[in-house]
Amino acid sequence: MTAEAIAADAACGGAIGANNGEFVNSTITMDVKIASDAVASVGGIVGTTQGGKIEYIESYGVITVTGENKTVGLFAGQMDNTVMTSLVFVGEDNSLNGELFTALTGTGDQSLITECRM
Repeated sequence: MTAEAIAADAACGGAIGANNGEFVNSTITMDVKIASDAVASVGGIVGTTQGGKIEYIESYGVITVTGENKTVGLFAGQMDNTVMTSLVFVGEDNSLNGELFTALTGTGDQSLITECRM
């Protein structure tokens, strides 16, 4: 998957751009590449999520993001009131403007992320 954020509130994920429900029991193989100066939320599984739950997901690939104003995470770019359980992210050389990153989510309550690994 290759994407370019062109809207000021764009969201891009390995499987879902924006989520507000349930996403469970899936395996994702992806490469997320964002090259834009528009504001974007980028995640290996979901770009932005609000409410609901994400659980039992395996995600394989690489996230490469360049440009300004990005919120980036291995699982989610922006996370608000979403429970994330039993997620796996397998990928190397994930980068934001050339710097490696390992954040599970760019923003959000980290205590809602349990039993997850990379």
